[in-house]
Amino acid sequence: MGLTKSARFAGGIALAGLLPVAALVGSIALSNGYSTPPTPPPPPAPVVTLPTQTASYLGLFEDGAPTSYQPVGRFAKTTGRHPNIALYFSKWQQPFGTSFAQEAWANGAVVLVQMDPFTARLSRIAAGKQDFYLKDFANEVRAFRHPVIISFAHEMNGNWYPWGMGRAKPREFRRAWRHVVKVFRHYKADNVTWLWTIHSIGANLTTMHHYWPGKKYVNWVGLDGYYAQPTDNFQYIFGTTLKVVRKITMDPVLISETAAGPLTNDQPGKIANLFRGIRSHHMLGMVWFDRHQNQGPHHQDWRLEGNRPAIKAFVKATRSYGRREPDFKPAP
Repeated sequence: MGLTKSARFAGGIALAGLLPVAALVGSIALSNGYSTPPTPPPPPAPVVTLPTQTASYLGLFEDGAPTSYQPVGRFAKTTGRHPNIALYFSKWQQPFGTSFAQEAWANGAVVLVQMDPFTARLSRIAAGKQDFYLKDFANEVRAFRHPVIISFAHEMNGNWYPWGMGRAKPREFRRAWRHVVKVFRHYKADNVTWLWTIHSIGANLTTMHHYWPGKKYVNWVGLDGYYAQPTDNFQYIFGTTLKVVRKITMDPVLISETAAGPLTNDQPGKIANLFRGIRSHHMLGMVWFDRHQNQGPHHQDWRLEGNRPAIKAFVKATRSYGRREPDFKPAP
């Protein structure tokens, strides 16, 4: 049985009276930003401190990264050693290569990303004008939750990149680097190891001091250098620069790009020299740049595949490398 007419009328008056109050409360809530419960922030990535044992990292760059991980697998099959660092170069505004990083992780490797700001000026990055991109990238790295090594604007002490010496000011590099790190930390991408990467030839203390972002913003140092000529050796390519680095920081050092080309006339000997130098200088290890180039002595065919003497030397060097498999588990 329904309500009487008087009851329905009274209820209508009561409801009509409540509606303005509800609207008023709602408008107050909106004005104070409480219209809906705030979305809780995503959990921070686990804090990661990667192991730093001497001669413990064998890294690799292959064409096709980060689109495909298959070339890394082919290299591992050829040499009998699967890399534990997988490098790729990231164009500016290119998303984080999550799929590549996941496959690397599944195969016992940490991904190393070289973020190259070809289309963004350092001054604009430092001023926060590229934060829309950095925020997305940081969130993607945080969501991955496993360790990631990131370098920004590498080889800045050379003059061949737009962010390099003579083409951008060192203070702009420092400010941009610090800003990038701050953005990642703000968005809780605490699984990043920051790699400050310099070119190993021609580095001097004054120049490197100008490009040094500061201890708070760097975890590891990266050195890029290649055996390109018959006279090249570890001391010439890396030793002098390593002494310069040690006057700035005692952070662990990784050879972040290297290879020995056919123009050395002794690839097996250069490979052996490389690994001896890594051990004797207590470096983390190296990343082999396994790419075919054909543009003079500094852009040779760096690949090991198809070169039986070089492969044999590589296999022998890595067998006696003293390499301990790093434990990549995040800190508790």
